[in-house]
Amino acid sequence: MVTVIICSRRPRKDLPLDRLRDRVLFETAYVCGARASEVCSLYVEDLDLRLDDEHVRIHGKGGSVRTVLLDDRGYVALLKLYLACAGYTGKQQFLS
Repeated sequence: MVTVIICSRRPRKDLPLDRLRDRVLFETAYVCGARASEVCSLYVEDLDLRLDDEHVRIHGKGGSVRTVLLDDRGYVALLKLYLACAGYTGKQQFLS
């Protein structure tokens, strides 16, 4: 049995990166209405976090692509924190 521990929506600065990643994983699935496989196959390039135009491109079954607007400011802040702490650059898989 695998136990997943997620952090609160307002994480402490000393929080381990894996707990922050788990929170972002679940929040992304919930906010985007995405399947686990869709969230796990996201790349950093699928995220667009420009101010007032935050959205994500979800690649679904059968090659379909849909765009989901990210209008939850708390989630966007959490996502930006995770990306900064994880040091993502370029064409990396988002939640690896």
